[in-house]
Amino acid sequence: MFKVLIICSANSVRSQMAEGYFNFYGQNLGIFFSAGLHQGELNPYTKQVMAEDNIDLSDHLAKSIEAFKDIDFDHVITVCDPADKQFLEELSYANWHHHPVPDPTKLKEKQEEEVLQNFRTSRELIKRMVLKFIGQQLIPSEIESSTVD
Repeated sequence: MFKVLIICSANSVRSQMAEGYFNFYGQNLGIFFSAGLHQGELNPYTKQVMAEDNIDLSDHLAKSIEAFKDIDFDHVITVCDPADKQFLEELSYANWHHHPVPDPTKLKEKQEEEVLQNFRTSRELIKRMVLKFIGQQLIPSEIESSTVD
């Protein structure tokens, strides 16, 4: 089983969405975690738009990368530029991937429907990234290791 950590700045939106999708679509392939460079709070719009796609994040909490210093990860994925530029020397990982997704909290829209649409757009980008990552990185490795046995 793979160990995968998804990192963003505060672990409040994008990394939480990715963790939700990885746990849903890749549940037999690995153990998936998300964290932030610093610990924020899970954004309520994140929970709402993920629930629209039948992913329940109601029991998720924001976490800092400090909580994961003693785990050896197969893959670390950064989903925002600040996390990609941050030197993550304290983490142990075999592969580092950067898949930036726009931060829906930084967009200027003020009406709730516009805010929700920004979150939905980020959700869909993350969903596609997760499915592509599973198909390109996890499944081929899983097949390769099962044929070696």
